[in-house]
Amino acid sequence: MSEEKKPALGARDNQITVIRPKKGLSFPNFGEVAAYKDLIWLFAGRDISVKYRQTVLGPLWLIIMPVLSALVSSFVFGGIARIDSSGLPYFVFYFAAFTLWSYFASCVTSTATTFTSNALLFRRVWFPRLVLPISALLSNLFRFAVQFLLLIVILLIFWVCGTDIAPVWGMVWLLPLLVAESALLAMGVGTLLSALTAKYRDLAGLVPIGVDLWKYLTPVVYTASLLSGGVRIFCLINPMGPVIEAFRYIVLGAGGEISVWYLLLSLAETLLIFFLGTVVFHRVERNFVDTV
Repeated sequence: MSEEKKPALGARDNQITVIRPKKGLSFPNFGEVAAYKDLIWLFAGRDISVKYRQTVLGPLWLIIMPVLSALVSSFVFGGIARIDSSGLPYFVFYFAAFTLWSYFASCVTSTATTFTSNALLFRRVWFPRLVLPISALLSNLFRFAVQFLLLIVILLIFWVCGTDIAPVWGMVWLLPLLVAESALLAMGVGTLLSALTAKYRDLAGLVPIGVDLWKYLTPVVYTASLLSGGVRIFCLINPMGPVIEAFRYIVLGAGGEISVWYLLLSLAETLLIFFLGTVVFHRVERNFVDTV
C-alpha cells in the first residue's frame, strides 16, 4: 500500500511515524511490497504448514486428491459421457489440464477472503496488505510443483506402457509463462473478490461455486475443438481457455491447440483484471477495518 509517512507533531525524529493512506485513486507500490519479501515467504511457509498439520496423511493429500479427481472424471466424462480426448487416455487428458486449473482455482479461493480471514491480524499490525495474496500464490505454487512432478511420473508410466505421448519439446519454455499468467489472473480475480467479501461477507460462500462453474466453461474436461461457432469463441475468449488448451497441448502433444491471437487476448484480459483487482484492493484496504 502506498502511504504518506510523516513524523507525528511533537515527536522526536524516527520515534513515532504516522501512516496515512494517499487520497484519490492510486496504484499499489510494489517496490514497497518487495521490501517485505521475508514476510511473504514466512506467510507462504505458514500456509503450507497449517494446511497439512494434524492430518493423518499430511502432504500425501497433494498426490491423493488430484489422482482421485482424475479417476472420478475419467469415469464420468470418459467412461459414461465418452467425451473425445484426442486419442489419449482420458486420465492423462484430464490430469494435464487439471494440474494447471487446480493451481489457478486454489489461488482464487485463497485470495478471495484475504480481508475477512485476516481481519484480526490487520487490526494489530501494519504491513502491505498485498503481501498475503502474493504469499498465497507462492504457497499454492508449491502444491502445483508437486502435482506437476506427479504429472511427469504419470506420463512416463503411460509412455512405458505404450501410450503415444509426444510433448512439444520446442515449446516447453512457454509453460512457465502460462503458469505466471494463471497466477496473475488468479490474483486479479481474487483481489477483486476480496474487496467485495470485505463488505458483503455472504459472497464468500459463493466463491467456490463460481470457481467450479468457471471450470466447466473452460476446456478442462473437454477440448475446445469439440465446440463450434459462438460456443467455441466464448470458450476461448475466457482468459483461462487458451491457457489450458496451450498447456495441455505442450505437455501431451495433443488434446488442445495453440492460438497466438487467443493467447494474446487472454494476456490482455489478464493484465486488465490484474490491474483492476489490485487497484480496487488497494482502495478498499484503506478503510477495511470499518467494514470487516
